Amino acid sequence: MANPPVIEANGSDTSQIMLYLRDSNNNPVTGQNVTFDSTLGTVGAEGDNGNIYFATLTAGTVAGTATITANVDGSPFNITPATVILNGDSGDLSTAHSTLLAAPLNIEANGSDTSELTLTLRDGNNNPVTGQTVTFDTSLGSVGTPTESGNGVYTASLTAGTVSGAATITVNVGRSPFNIPPVTVTLSPGVIDIMNSVLTVSTDSINADDRTGALITFLARDAHNNSIPALGITFTTDLVDSQITNMSHSDAGYTANIDGTKVGVANISVQSSGTEIAGLTETVTITPGAWNQAQEPPVVAITQPIGECFQIPSGIFQRKIVLLDSTIIYDNYGNETTGNITMTMFAGNALTTNSSTITFSALPNHIMNTGITNRIVLHNDNFSTEALCNANGVTQTNVTLNIVNLRDSFGTYPIGLTLMLGTGS
Repeated sequence: MANPPVIEANGSDTSQIMLYLRDSNNNPVTGQNVTFDSTLGTVGAEGDNGNIYFATLTAGTVAGTATITANVDGSPFNITPATVILNGDSGDLSTAHSTLLAAPLNIEANGSDTSELTLTLRDGNNNPVTGQTVTFDTSLGSVGTPTESGNGVYTASLTAGTVSGAATITVNVGRSPFNIPPVTVTLSPGVIDIMNSVLTVSTDSINADDRTGALITFLARDAHNNSIPALGITFTTDLVDSQITNMSHSDAGYTANIDGTKVGVANISVQSSGTEIAGLTETVTITPGAWNQAQEPPVVAITQPIGECFQIPSGIFQRKIVLLDSTIIYDNYGNETTGNITMTMFAGNALTTNSSTITFSALPNHIMNTGITNRIVLHNDNFSTEALCNANGVTQTNVTLNIVNLRDSFGTYPIGLTLMLGTGS
């Protein structure tokens, strides 16, 4: 027999080996030359006490099962051998010989996926170390209770939480940190969830001159609100002559710019690896750019109204002396736009059907919108009927107008155009 039956292979632990020698009648047999052999470690300090023969097994540095046999007077004694288990040295744990592994190394952060963690614990002589209290710590997810499967192998399951990222797993042996290099398990986000994903534009309106345009931002997130990188995201627009530029992505999301040269509404969609993600759209309205100052013909034309009268809201009639036709204006890409024109009408006169001459005062800083016909009337007229007004209608107006500038939402542009009716002012 051997006591204790388990020691550590540390080069110093011992186990007492004892043989109780009896004859076939169960009588004690004394005075024999008894020796012991062992397959591991060394046997020494042999002695006896009556029929009890003993020795000391001293562990070596190789773990395993030591099988001890006895020899009596130089001949093998075929008694059942004693065994002593030599475990690895728990006082000399080796990070160089031990291993920490995880499989698989990538799981989904869905609250249920698992990865198997395995610590193979060995001492400085590369012997497996059994019977230790081993725990695993993780920076993400959770780790179950470890089990020892024998031969110094300890396993536990890492269960993913719902936060994506890198789970760093470390080990404790006997409640003390075991400084083996940590193992990392990637907790990947799940598939795109449109309820948590966000598509935005920096502005819902840009003009046709804006080559930077609006910034498109897409934050791809899964059902647990984790960001999803590397999805092959692209943006599309359905508006003619609009374009998506500067596509890029980072951990923060996916970005691009949209601009265009034709007015309209651009519907922006998101594609992942060429497939549109349903339910994610944004719009950007493209408005006209600045007025094209090279536009022809001139922005204002002047004509003579012949015998025309105009009824004002009070019900009286007044004679028209000038008609101003403002053309529709366009931006540099042919989009129709709007503005207003500032002009000055100098003092002048008008001839009537009854050969009388009427003078009128200057009209400074008169403003009219583009794309309309503007009438200038004699504000002192007070005809009660249109017939009476026509009977005294204007046949010729002599006046000069100076078209000062045109103003749109982008700026004011000097024009300096002089127009005359008749002999001018």
